[in-house]
Order: sequence, then C-alpha cells, then structure tokens
Amino acid sequence: MASIESLFKKMKRNKIQAMNIGDGHRLFVLFLIGIVAGTMLVNIFLNQYVDNICIYGEYLTDGFERVNLIALEKVEFFCFCFKKYLIQVLFIVIFNLSSKGKLFNGLVCLYKGGVIAVLICAATISYGSGGVLLFIASIFPHYFLYIPLYIYTFYLGMNLKNKFSDNKHIFTVLKSVGIEGVFIVGTAFLEAYVNLPIIINILK
Repeated sequence: MASIESLFKKMKRNKIQAMNIGDGHRLFVLFLIGIVAGTMLVNIFLNQYVDNICIYGEYLTDGFERVNLIALEKVEFFCFCFKKYLIQVLFIVIFNLSSKGKLFNGLVCLYKGGVIAVLICAATISYGSGGVLLFIASIFPHYFLYIPLYIYTFYLGMNLKNKFSDNKHIFTVLKSVGIEGVFIVGTAFLEAYVNLPIIINILK
C-alpha cells in the first residue's frame, strides 16, 4: 500500500515538473515574440521617432552631467537598483500566488522582449554598429545575474504554492528567499559599481 502511495506521489511530482518545463518553454516563446514585435514596431511604425526612443541619445547629449553625478553617489544608486529589482521580484512572486500568475508571467516576457528589441533597433538606427556596442555596454556585466534572477523568480513563483502546501518545504522556501536575495544584491552591486563606471568611461 505504501509503495502504491509513493508511486502516486512520484507521478504527481513528475506531472508538476513537466508542467513547469512547459511553462518555461511558453515564456521563452513569448519573449521571442516580444522581440519580433518590438523589432517590427520600430522599423515599421516608429522609425522616425528613434531619437526619442533611444535612451542613449540622452546620455550622449545633455545627460552626461547627471550620469556623472550619479556615479559619485554609488551607495544611493545601489539602493535604488536594489529596490527596483526587489519590487520586480515581489510583483512576479505575488502575482504567481494568484490565479492570474500565468497571464502576468506571459505579459512580463512579452514586455521584456519588446523593450530589448526596441532599444537595440533604436540604438542601431541612431548610431549604427556603435549603437549595438552601447547597448551591450549598458547591460554588462549585471545582466549575467539579471537574467538568472528573472528565470529563478519565475520558477519560484510557479512552484511557491506547492511548497507552501507542505510544511516540510518551509526550509526550501527560506532557502529560495536567500537565493533571491543573493541575486538581487549581486545584480544591484554590479549595476552600481561596475556597469555605471563603464558607461561613464564610454561617454567621456
């Protein structure tokens, strides 16, 4: 009897894992759709507005003094980045505890893909191949942690209900919160203390 019960639990666990893999593929496809949609949006409808869209236009004209001032206040900028990523993580986790979690995750992936495509296209149209280098510089190196942060947050959000339903998983939840904290602090640190000086040096 115990072996049959164990078999059913294993089947249920495998079903949950398969569902999560499917959700991951769905989110990745939506992210790619966002990239395609963003690219088409810029090249077809917003081509004449790229100077206003491209965030680097502000940096390369009258925004240098502002960026330089921020560079002198790295602690404040680190706190700003930390709060920014913490709020994003909380929104994803909280929405995944509701019935609208899948819809919210899909919209986030569409939005992220679209934004990346719009910024890359706008930078390329405005500055040619140099625009791509500027975009890469703007996401280096904190995106090495930012991308895993988002992937892990989606995974945690989609599995949190199951972990809360079993008291044995409380330690796992606390461990997951700790991992999220490391990702958030690490990403904010890299953006404030490594990425921002890179941007400053490029703009000098």
